[in-house]
Amino acid sequence: MLRIALPIIAVLSLVGFWVGYNQVTSISGVELITSLTESLGNALSTVVQGFGNIVLIFAILQWTIPELKVKTKE
Repeated sequence: MLRIALPIIAVLSLVGFWVGYNQVTSISGVELITSLTESLGNALSTVVQGFGNIVLIFAILQWTIPELKVKTKE
């Protein structure tokens, strides 16, 4: 689940940066690097939040429905 969700969240966050960057007509190199650094920080923050939400959801499910188990391959 995390292998699918977290990369998608990171890519969408970075796509948001590029959409915002393309709307600006002229930007200097320093502003570009600053914006890119902020975007990478935001992407990391979003991935951590997504991870926390997924863990929280599964913890609540395990607590409320203890008989619900994932079948493992043997």
